[in-house]
Amino acid sequence: MQVFKNLAAKINTAACQFDQDQDGMETMQVVMIIAVAAIVMFFVQDVWYAVAGWTSNLIANVIY
Repeated sequence: MQVFKNLAAKINTAACQFDQDQDGMETMQVVMIIAVAAIVMFFVQDVWYAVAGWTSNLIANVIY
């Protein structure tokens, strides 16, 4: 159990040092932007077939 506490403390210390560094802050911003973009892409992928079906039905109604 002590090993996990030591490991968690080392990770916490490294993350705090990384966060205080300006280059680290820029990297964190890029990672957050990529994470938000990935969430949006997963949402679009999940909803895409419903939107595509709705659109094709709308187009079919307009054509016929």
